[in-house]
Order: sequence, then C-alpha cells, then structure tokens
Amino acid sequence: MDRGPAHISRLHEDILHYIFELNADMYLDGKSNSSDDYGQTPWDLNDSALNVIRHTSQVCRYWRGLIISSPTIWSNIIDINHLRQVNNFWRKEVLRRTGNSSLSVKGVVKSKGSTGEFFADLMKNHWLRIQKLDVKIHDYQVLDNETWKALQLPAPHLEFFKVDIEYWGEHQIFPTADPSLFSDMAPSLREFRFTYPRGINANFTLRAPWLRQLRDITLIETFTLSDILDALMDMPLLESLELQNATDSPAVPRRCVHLPRLSLMSINTTSELRGALLVLESIVAKPACALVLDTFDGIMSGVHMEDIITVQKIILRYALGYFSSELMVVEGLTFRHHPKAFSLHYSPLKTSAIRRKPSGFEVDIFLNFPVTPEFFGTLQDSPFPSLVKTWDMQEGMLVDLAWEIGYAGWESLTSFLSLFPFVEVLQAPEYSLSVLLAAFEEDPGVWSLLHTLRITYYTTLTPIFSDTLLRFLDLREGDGLPIKVLDITDLAARENRDWGFLDRKGGLKVVWAQGGNYVCGSGEPEKLRLLSI
Repeated sequence: MDRGPAHISRLHEDILHYIFELNADMYLDGKSNSSDDYGQTPWDLNDSALNVIRHTSQVCRYWRGLIISSPTIWSNIIDINHLRQVNNFWRKEVLRRTGNSSLSVKGVVKSKGSTGEFFADLMKNHWLRIQKLDVKIHDYQVLDNETWKALQLPAPHLEFFKVDIEYWGEHQIFPTADPSLFSDMAPSLREFRFTYPRGINANFTLRAPWLRQLRDITLIETFTLSDILDALMDMPLLESLELQNATDSPAVPRRCVHLPRLSLMSINTTSELRGALLVLESIVAKPACALVLDTFDGIMSGVHMEDIITVQKIILRYALGYFSSELMVVEGLTFRHHPKAFSLHYSPLKTSAIRRKPSGFEVDIFLNFPVTPEFFGTLQDSPFPSLVKTWDMQEGMLVDLAWEIGYAGWESLTSFLSLFPFVEVLQAPEYSLSVLLAAFEEDPGVWSLLHTLRITYYTTLTPIFSDTLLRFLDLREGDGLPIKVLDITDLAARENRDWGFLDRKGGLKVVWAQGGNYVCGSGEPEKLRLLSI
C-alpha cells in the first residue's frame, strides 16, 4: 500500500490555484445566491464557496499560504449570507484578504443588523471595486440614503448587477432625481437585473448608454412594452431576455426586433397572454433559442381564439428550433394537464461541473376558459406531439376529470390522450390513476409506448389504492403493453407502506429511491416490505 504523499500534493502551484479559484466562484452553478437560506441543510451551508475556501485553507500550511496570499480568491466570495456573525472580526478579515481586487458580492439583506451594516459599508466605501453584485433586499428603508447614493456613482468595474427589492414604503429609493443610475457610466456591465415595486424612482431609463452592450437583461412592468421593444432594437448583443409582468398595451405599433444572439427568452410572473404575444411576435431570436413562457389571464381576459392559434405557432417555432439544436440531447417534453391550463416543461441535464446548465424549455399558460380541442389544432398537425414523452397529471383532479374533459369539448378522455401518442412516462397521483384506468379500458391502444409509471403524492392514499394499482398494471399487461418500471419515490418518502403485494408482478422494476430498487419476482420480496418500517 502506497503510504507516500497524496497525489494532489504533487500538483503544480498554478493548477492548485486554478482549482481554488473554481471553488471560489459563487456563480459557477449558474444559480443566484441572493435568496433566503431557510430550509438549507448544514451540508448546504458548508458547501458555500466561502466555507469551502476557509476549510481548504486549513488543510495544510502550503495550501494556506497559497490561499491567504491570493486576494482574487477572497474577493470572489463576499457571501453576505455567511458573514452574519455577531462579532465583526471575520467580516473585516475576509475583506482585508481581498486587498484591492475587484469584489463579487452576494446575499440577502434583511435588517439593519450585521448584514445590513456590512452591505452598507461595501456600498459606501468599496463601490468602485464591485465587479458582481447579486443581492435581495427585503426592505430598502433599512439602508440609509448614503448607501443608495452609491448606485448613482460611475461603476467602472461592474459586470454583473442583480438587485431585487421586495418592499417599499413612503420614501423614494434615491433622495434626488439626478444623476441617473451609475451616472450612465458602466462600461463593463454585461448582465443587468433591477426589480422593485411600483412607486420607486430607480433613476433607470431605457435610454442608458450601457444598455447596448448588455448580454443579459431583466425588465419589469414599470416600462411599457412599446418602450421595451424600442430599447431592444439597440441591444444586438443580447443573449438572455426576461420580462416580468408583461401586459397588453393598446395601439402598440408592430416592429421587427432582430436579436441574433438571443438564446433564452423568458416572459413570466403573471404576464398576460396578449402582452406576451406582442413581444414574441416582434422578436426574431436565434433558431435554437429556449423559451420560458408563463402567463395568467383572469376573469376579465381578452384572449380570443386567434390568440390561441398564434401562441401555438410561436410555441411550435421555438420548440422545433430548440430541440433540433446539435447541443441538445432530447429526452422529451413533459406535458402537465389541467382543464384550464397548458404546460410543457423540459429541463436538460447538467453535463459539466464547470459550465452552466443549458436553459430549459417551459410553457405555462393559464386561461379563464377550458382548454378545448381547437387549442391544439396547429400543434396536432406538426412534429410537436412526438416531443412529448412524459405526461404529468400534477393536479389531484379531485373534481371529475372526465366531466372536465367533456366540458372542454372533447369526445372522451382517450381522444385527448391520443393527441400525444409518444408518451413513455406517466406521472399521476392515485385519483388520476383510477380515471386513466377507465380510459385505457375504453381504448387499450392508447399510449402504446408507455413503459414507466411514476406515482406522485397528492394526498393520503385511500384503502383501495393497492387494488387500483394492481388493476392498472394487470390491464396494461393483459393488453400486451406492460409497465416495466414503477417509480414510488415520492410516496415512499412520505408514507410507510408494505409494497409486498407487488412481488407477483414478475419482471416489474420498483424504484423507491436513488439506488433503491427491486425487480419483482426475483426472490427477495422482503425488500418491498421493508419500506413499511
């Protein structure tokens, strides 16, 4: 056995330094750290970039020397969420170790306590050094005017700006109307997101000169769609666009906005369908652009069938371009059913530890009227149905699903299901399972490719659940279309239950956790019964 030095100790200093810098990158996973840490486990907290670097610096004297003497490592891990100590020593020490390097700052500011004071100090005394700023502020009034004035100063090194304000009071965020945000000087800015409630004067206009250099921008309802579209015409380098609360604007002239690099179009947070359509019809993105569309239209909706036809064409155009990309390994879309909603989701796998996960494809349209057969007219006569591989009946459907389908104008539930003949995975709670059982009895040939049943938790299982499940499995097997995989992970995590009754379904693979599975009839039925302990 080799008891010599560990192989990692032989790495060249430059390689070690590169590894340390990767570990110190708070943005490596593409997620924002400016979120509340409620619900995080101790493992999540220890896994933060700041704590990883601190622990790494304690491995040995050599590593400690490398890390302590590298200001660029410490300047990348100004994590406010993990600098909440009552004593100010550790915050000062981390900041001292950054030297004069550009700073990356993340976290949540909730009060005037240690985090509020630390953030205020960063803004007042180190603003010109900040390269990345990603913070959520619960109440901007916990910060004084001098703190906010920093945003009116030039930002020569700022590359990433993401500030979300959740609450506002009677006072404006800035004491004066001028100068404008960053004094209109942010030559290095590439990503910009500034969200705040209506009524706050953020001194930000769509005429700011630094907008034309952006790669990523989030815009909110404080701007009209007409002004947004005009501004986008001067942002040819844009790669990601997010619009929040997009609403229909009267008499908006049609225009064509070419964004040849746009790879993610996101319209969400209770946007109206007609407002979203105005944007989607105006923008010409790159062919493989991902689409995230989330709309909600309430009782006073002005949505017409022409709008439904138009949105189908747009979804189809984006979907076919996205899923034909050479970079995308398609496992299929997930269709989620609700009588008054239309949902499609696809989340690509993360294939690299040091590259961002590709953007997903999501459509959530909630209407104030039933989803009728006409809603799928354009999509039905296209390659689109072949992309839907997973059907998710995420709603409990405690109402009569069959009645809802009939009310929407469908001949039967099977006529609805038949629109998507390539479904391979079914996700359904107990109630939906019993409804689908009746549909399959009516037409055994529906979903002939279905091989996996994933039972989701909606409410406590009824006493007849076991019988319903066996009837479903027996029916598919009797029709020559057996279920091959039964995934009960969601149920096993919530309820103790003896699943031994499944052992008679020889060949059925039962999955209850990552790495936890059993092939029925293979002679170890106690594995299924142990799930009841």
